[in-house]
Amino acid sequence: QPDLFGAEEVTLLNSWGFAGGGGGVLDIGCGNGVYGHFLAKEFPYVKFYGIEKHSDLIRKTQERQIKVNNYAVFECDLNTHLLPDDVAGQFNQCLLRLVLQHCSDPFKIIKKVYDSLPEGGRIFVIEEDDDFFKMYPDCKAFNDVVKIWKTVCEAEGTERYMGTKVPILLKRAGFDVKKVKVLPQNNFEVGPQLIDYFIESVNLMHFTNKEIVSSEKVASIKQEFDRYLEKHEDHWFATYPEVITMAEKI
Repeated sequence: QPDLFGAEEVTLLNSWGFAGGGGGVLDIGCGNGVYGHFLAKEFPYVKFYGIEKHSDLIRKTQERQIKVNNYAVFECDLNTHLLPDDVAGQFNQCLLRLVLQHCSDPFKIIKKVYDSLPEGGRIFVIEEDDDFFKMYPDCKAFNDVVKIWKTVCEAEGTERYMGTKVPILLKRAGFDVKKVKVLPQNNFEVGPQLIDYFIESVNLMHFTNKEIVSSEKVASIKQEFDRYLEKHEDHWFATYPEVITMAEKI
């Protein structure tokens, strides 16, 4: 994802004052640290504090070959625990990227962020939203990818429309919502490898939900995409939907 979508995300975040103001950045749900390391290299003058509840993902972060001095990861489940002492009070901004859609109570997380930020602190949220998946001309493989995504989301309790719900949740928590941008990442900007991303996403869903996505289905989607590209060459348009929101604590 950083290779495909990171550059445009950083450009937008930069224009909104991300990582400014002289404080650190709290990266909630940092996963295996790939995106955190990417941001730390893009903003080498800022200290990033990643928190992640899964210890196995933290180990992967610590074992990564890419080393940066301004990125540290701590084990913490913000649903049930306070921030670690080494993190609390060390940041004036917070980032949640593709996290809230997987939370059973996203408002609880947002309210905890609000309470932990200083006055004037900012929160940046990046989420997907099903309403903005598009491909033209119509493509059966793409439609299958979206259908599988929706089925897996429903099976796992993932909120498919979190992107458009975030601004409302932020306002409810007390934030002043400053910016909301629908960012439909597309093949003309990120390249034709966007289709590879769709294929890899289905492949990942196969490994996590084999009862929903068979290996045969993954192979058929790849073949269908190949036929589509052979027919349309580079005369097609597809979007991967992100909604990016920035709000300030008042």
